[in-house]
Amino acid sequence: MHQRQAAFAFVASLVLSVVVPAHGDAPAPVSITVTFVPVADAVPMKYAIGEGLFQKAGLDVKVDNVGSGALATIAVVGGAADIGSANTLSIVLARSKGVPLMLVAPQAQYDDRNPTTQLLVSADSPIKTPKDLEGRTVAVAGLHDLLALGVRAWMSTGGADPTKVRFIETIQSTMLAALDAKRVDAIMVSEPILTTCEASGRTRMLAGPYGSIAQRFVVDDFFASAAWLASHRDAALRFADVMRRATAYTNAHYDEMIPLIASYTSISLEVLRKMRQIKGAQALTPDQIQPIIEAAVKYGEIPSGLRAQEMIFTARTRF
Repeated sequence: MHQRQAAFAFVASLVLSVVVPAHGDAPAPVSITVTFVPVADAVPMKYAIGEGLFQKAGLDVKVDNVGSGALATIAVVGGAADIGSANTLSIVLARSKGVPLMLVAPQAQYDDRNPTTQLLVSADSPIKTPKDLEGRTVAVAGLHDLLALGVRAWMSTGGADPTKVRFIETIQSTMLAALDAKRVDAIMVSEPILTTCEASGRTRMLAGPYGSIAQRFVVDDFFASAAWLASHRDAALRFADVMRRATAYTNAHYDEMIPLIASYTSISLEVLRKMRQIKGAQALTPDQIQPIIEAAVKYGEIPSGLRAQEMIFTARTRF
């Protein structure tokens, strides 16, 4: 009897030693370098970091702030970062050129019911219709960016010729001065610059051009290379889940997030309290990506269409 009890105890100790790891032997968190632009719509990322959501998900996220989505793309393609963020059109352009980038998680969502990006003209401008914009100069952040694409879509929908507008690349924070000086006839701006322009009393809303692309779509996304995703599938899925939960919280508690946004941007609390809330998308679905692809084809940004579904990384993605 004593021998059988001793044998049982020995076997049980072996089982427990395998099933229950010794104290301090928990798997080390997976390290991920994320590069993104620290703007107002990055609040879910900042919230997730501050609340330790990534650590709880077994991820050690290191952040590298950059000045543009283009720089984030260079970092990811060059291997300096694992995940980056950029506007959806930039990622579509890269895919069309054979760069194997895939969307991992959504960021800001445009919603036509709350246009956080608008086309403005001077308060005394004679421009009132898409046709009036022909032969005029419009300031955008990039010559081939989502802002310019939106203007082209709006002009075309309104019966105007989008090839007859001249775009110039301008930093959004300097666009109002350019409009005041009559160097441009219209400016395409997003929050918080939009609120600053409206508060000046010197501008008038001409249109919300993004609505001509779709009533709702994902403006920017977190993305990664297919090669990195193939070898870090679980970590990428955990990252996406953290961002989904963080976005759900920050969307519902915007007022609570204002001090956080002010802490990592140069936006004043006064402006943040007045500006329209930039809500994050909580799901990365083809219907919120495909309209951008179709507009990019229509207005000559890419030669042929892509399938949004093939750009979105999920648990079922095969490489």
